[in-house]
Amino acid sequence: MAAIFSWILEDVIPYELAEKLGTPAVDQVLQILANSMLVVTTFSLSTMVAAYSAATTNATPRSTQLLLEDPTAQNALSVFIGSFLFSLVSIIFLKANVYSDSGRVILLGTTVMVIIMIVVVLLRWITHLSKLGRVGHTISMVEAAVRRAIEAWWKRPALGGIAMTSAYEPMPAHEALFHPEVGFIRHIDMQALQEQCNTHHLTLYLIRLPGSFNDAAHPLLYTSQKASEEQIEEIRNCFTIGEKRTFQQDPRFGLIVLSEIASRALSPGINDPGTAIDVLASGVRNLVDWLRLAEETHPEPIYPSIYVKPLEFHALMSQFFSPIARDGADKVEVILALTKALQTLDAIGDRAAQTSAREVAAIALKRAKVAGMIPEDIETIEQVRLNMPTRAG
Repeated sequence: MAAIFSWILEDVIPYELAEKLGTPAVDQVLQILANSMLVVTTFSLSTMVAAYSAATTNATPRSTQLLLEDPTAQNALSVFIGSFLFSLVSIIFLKANVYSDSGRVILLGTTVMVIIMIVVVLLRWITHLSKLGRVGHTISMVEAAVRRAIEAWWKRPALGGIAMTSAYEPMPAHEALFHPEVGFIRHIDMQALQEQCNTHHLTLYLIRLPGSFNDAAHPLLYTSQKASEEQIEEIRNCFTIGEKRTFQQDPRFGLIVLSEIASRALSPGINDPGTAIDVLASGVRNLVDWLRLAEETHPEPIYPSIYVKPLEFHALMSQFFSPIARDGADKVEVILALTKALQTLDAIGDRAAQTSAREVAAIALKRAKVAGMIPEDIETIEQVRLNMPTRAG
């Protein structure tokens, strides 16, 4: 478009200015730009592929989903490819003698702006490449994704519906609704479900959250009354089911990915307890955010006709800490860091969080004993576990 507008708007530039500036160099500049952008784009793509491979090997394959969605990388490639196409189209127009001297002046000015944009993006891209695919950067990206999911959850607790206060027991009049597709629930369109409730005077009882596995043999939800085949199909369309889990509506998935990074670091082939300890710090920050937001936010339900199974804090803790406790059971520094992390959650959590933290800490200590840790190390861990403070009040 820039190349075309340079031709359309060429009458705007006075002839005297075009003659004074002269633009014979624009051909060479565009040629250099086309060659260099093609090389930079190819280099960037190869570097990104290497970074994805490194993240898969050193962290976990589930983390590459975030790397592929990295906005800095996408913006850089967009600028490089766009600049290449701009220079290519402009060279074609120049070789076809489409531009007058005034058009060349506009094209030169546009080329200068494109070069400035390339320089800015290239500097940012070089900085970003220095950490892309590294384990620390991957941990930070996963932690940020978990934080976004947690904030989104507490902005609309229970996905905006009414949280069930106890285990749901279907009443005789309730009808189970199944979904024939097998896979993970990636997204639930709560607004569309509420519209179905309003239209057909239904109440829905959602017993499977995003991230749950749908096997077509167990119900997704129950309806307050029998629904027609057309209504059932409309309700099913509110669920997105796929082969892999996503981070957006599923805080559990991000914590599982973090624990996978720690487990990979604790494997005999890598043997990097420091990375596992870094993961524990990231997980604790996310879980502390969960507890604080749970205390601070109490919004009214947005979808009053939908009851939703609650996402329990104990499930979050267990799915994050249990794999690390299992794979790091023979490493005193890992179990100590894990116990201190649980000590933090015990100190700031409510009664249920305190109970969960102490249960997980006790299981971690049992694993350490079974793994053959020496008595002195066991005693050190035991002292930390027994000194878990009780929340004031």
